[in-house]
Amino acid sequence: MNRVDQPRTTMARTGRLIMFWLAVVEMVAVYVNSISLGILFIQGAVCCTYPLYNFVTGCTAVGTWCCASIRGLVLVLNRMRALLGKDGWIERNTWSSLLFTSCYGAYYTLLTPPGCLNFKYQTLMFSPYYSIPHAFNNIVIVSLTTLLYAVFLVLFIHKSQYGSPAYDCSAVHESGQWWSVNHGQPQLALGTWSVLFGTISLVSCMFKSSRLKLLHVILYVPCTLAILPLRKQACFKTLENRSLQIMIWLAAVDIVALSVNSFSLGILLLQGAVYCTYPLYNYVTGCIALGSWCGASIGGLVLVINRMRALLRRVGWMESNISSVLIFTTFYWAYYTLFTPPGFANSKYQTFLFTPVIYASDEFNYHSIPHAFNNIVVVSLSTLLYADFLIMLIQKSILIQASLICLFDVVASATFAYMNFIGASFSLMQFGQICWQLSHGMPPFIYLFLNRTIS
Repeated sequence: MNRVDQPRTTMARTGRLIMFWLAVVEMVAVYVNSISLGILFIQGAVCCTYPLYNFVTGCTAVGTWCCASIRGLVLVLNRMRALLGKDGWIERNTWSSLLFTSCYGAYYTLLTPPGCLNFKYQTLMFSPYYSIPHAFNNIVIVSLTTLLYAVFLVLFIHKSQYGSPAYDCSAVHESGQWWSVNHGQPQLALGTWSVLFGTISLVSCMFKSSRLKLLHVILYVPCTLAILPLRKQACFKTLENRSLQIMIWLAAVDIVALSVNSFSLGILLLQGAVYCTYPLYNYVTGCIALGSWCGASIGGLVLVINRMRALLRRVGWMESNISSVLIFTTFYWAYYTLFTPPGFANSKYQTFLFTPVIYASDEFNYHSIPHAFNNIVVVSLSTLLYADFLIMLIQKSILIQASLICLFDVVASATFAYMNFIGASFSLMQFGQICWQLSHGMPPFIYLFLNRTIS
């Protein structure tokens, strides 16, 4: 083994020891807060039913939770240092760090108030007492761990893109403005349109006051604020108004999408940027753009299915569990954001492409099967469902609203599915990009002008 590989081996061994120790703590915690607690709940036991047993398990539960918290913090620090290739005190003193976390857990187990079984709330509680050390652990340690995992995610994305030959800009030239000069092309027209459309969709001049001053309001905000109070009304629980919850979810996704596929893209187009100009930024925004598009696609389908069932006056599982449906759409969005190849802004082609255009010979060799699946399903199901919708409800405002919202989704889906596997002309790419922007930017205008409830 050479000296270069020794630090990596040490860090890997440290990580395995930390995870093994953490697994032992978790097994004890699972017995206490799951198996033991479940048996007590089945019996209907309270704290004083088995006071000694409950005291011991309460101490163990608090100790294992806090011990796992500090060990999770040490683990993410170790993984971050491994990504950066740094070998420090934690790696050279693994057993000392394990001893520290063991003492931390022992302190919470032996010297702090235990959690007591509470049958009414079906959990372990300190009430009517409180534990400042436990609050410190939950606020400081857990918050710090969450922050570090966010940093770890950014580092992981950064290392993933540079670790893959398919996205390694340095194979040709170091990332930077060299790529814009040699592979990009500033696009004044579409860049200006994208920035203005993204801005106008989010911030628009609605009317002038008596003193001729402009009042700028965020279009999506008043639409969303108009929907939210309806949740407190009885009518919101009816079949016809289930769609309001879906519209709120879609509004959040569209706002995120507009910031990426319009405003951010416009700035990159004006600069003539490509993937390798800002690789990390383009990678992150590409993931967000793809996830938002696919999330809005499935959300739009859920919306039209909901409206069709409302017209038929049918109440089933979907209407009774709309929150579960939205959880599914959120997982769908997260899958495409985190686990599928991203698209990259490219000023030369004036749209998002799956190829980073690093090598001259592979400009259309990158494909995304999940993205193609989403687009094909959206086009097919949207066309079929809206055809049925048209037959069911002719010359109704709700049809106009839903059809306009879906129209741009259908066109953009078909265009990008075609581009993904066959290729397309510049004009078709621009057309698809604009339809994508409109699919996220038009709903607030449609809501304001065609939906009487929101207006």
